[in-house]
Amino acid sequence: MRTTQFSLTLFLAAATSVSTLLFTAQPGRAIAPKPSIQSGELLTKAVFQAPVLFSRATELENLMDQGIAAIDAGEPVAALEIFEHAIALDPNHAPAYVGKGYALYQLERYEEAIAAYEQAIALDNSHLYAWIWMGIALDDGGRSAAALAAYAEAIAINPDNADVWFHQGVTLSRLERYEESLMAYDKAVGLDPTFEQAWLNRGVMAGDLGQYEKALQSFEQVTALNPGHVWAWYYKGLALAMLERQEEAIAAFERVLELDPGFEQAQENLDILRRRQQQARVQIARI
Repeated sequence: MRTTQFSLTLFLAAATSVSTLLFTAQPGRAIAPKPSIQSGELLTKAVFQAPVLFSRATELENLMDQGIAAIDAGEPVAALEIFEHAIALDPNHAPAYVGKGYALYQLERYEEAIAAYEQAIALDNSHLYAWIWMGIALDDGGRSAAALAAYAEAIAINPDNADVWFHQGVTLSRLERYEESLMAYDKAVGLDPTFEQAWLNRGVMAGDLGQYEKALQSFEQVTALNPGHVWAWYYKGLALAMLERQEEAIAAFERVLELDPGFEQAQENLDILRRRQQQARVQIARI
């Protein structure tokens, strides 16, 4: 039976850069491949058409770069307009639809985002991140079961991608399929041992299932990767407390408060542990 000692908190930060996450269909694939003249075409055709083709491709690539920059700057409205321009320039450019979908997702226009990803997939059904982001939009749009189907397609394309396993773990937890969720996080960190958010979610899920040693190991991985990660220290304190390692739990909560003095839950847990510690000393003194 699932315990209620841990408050389930799902962290959704992506593991890769925005440009990779949105627009790379396969590793190494260019955002806007430069057109090439096929063998057998007349030299005059190459001479007279190549400048036009290259100019169009360059404009498309520039638009994609501008869209990525707008996303990075936290300006999804501007990004959406830019990706619409890219689509108008080349209606068959799948990454532009992925960019449009991501901008719409950021604006919480989930159904429109899903439609954009579907268009990208119709143009290129091997676009890994079109499937992943469609799954995310489906999940956040309240269609978690459909999201799992999208992740399955992404896994079929590349089973060694940590992002898809991470997001599958998030969706499975929302469907209350906790053991499967934990296995998905196991897969994510196995593929990418530096994936902080996957370690953190793995730890929270393990703690929620009463697997406190596994939870602690997960949070220790996060603090090793990022010593200033407040939530990792907080959950580490909870895991240590559940394992009755009180002194270490106190130290973990103290570390939380060093990093964030206003963290009320950490202060409350620290006060409880200190009271218990004092009560134990009084009892020992009476013996």
